Amino acid sequence: MPDKDYITAAERFKKEVDAFFKLWRERKWLAVAFVLALAVASIYFIIGWHERGSKIQEQSEQIRQLTTDKSDLTRDLTQARTENAGLRETGEEINSSLKKIVERLESENPLEKPMASCSSTIEVIIKSDDAKNAHWIDQGGFLAFGRGDSALLSTGGSECNVNQTGKGEIVYRGLFQMPADDSAVGKPISTLKETEYLQVQFQQLPTDCEVLSGKVICVINGSIRLQFNVPPQHSSGKNIFIRDVQQGLLPLSKKT
Repeated sequence: MPDKDYITAAERFKKEVDAFFKLWRERKWLAVAFVLALAVASIYFIIGWHERGSKIQEQSEQIRQLTTDKSDLTRDLTQARTENAGLRETGEEINSSLKKIVERLESENPLEKPMASCSSTIEVIIKSDDAKNAHWIDQGGFLAFGRGDSALLSTGGSECNVNQTGKGEIVYRGLFQMPADDSAVGKPISTLKETEYLQVQFQQLPTDCEVLSGKVICVINGSIRLQFNVPPQHSSGKNIFIRDVQQGLLPLSKKT
């Protein structure tokens, strides 16, 4: 037996068709207007459906593009993080290598090595007619590199030679060594660049004598040689000073 709902729908359609033809016979213009309205509605429906389809397709394309861009961005971000990590590791390796190079250069630079020994040869010439020619074994002297009231390095000894030249001049000569407990031991040689003056003393030197000239030669660690000239002056008691030390300290400004 045919489905009841199906028969009812068919009959309803038949009635609507009969009604349309009846309208056509009786009022043709109204039937034409109805057909036109139906056609216009169909056209709008088709256009709207097409536009919705295009919009849906465009949105789908945008979503796909956004997904692709996100994937590319994620990939680029991951790559950037990896590169940054690599650069950071490379930078740390470079810094470590530079530090080692600097440490090695400093260790190989003689001026940065700790002071372990210093020998000084001191010669002072004074004006005197005294007939002195002697070697003193218990009357030596000392040399000090001074800064303010402090000694940066000192050498000393118990012996000295005193000789009359026959020209109204007496030469005092001593060979002094830095003691093992001197404050300079273990400090870098370069610290002597802070020297402001040198102080020399001979125990046999007359008080307040007239100093004509002289020289001081120091050899530090057996390799660094410093030489200073003793300027003319009157001694302060038995002390002689060299205040112009820049020329003598020049070797401490050169890295070898």
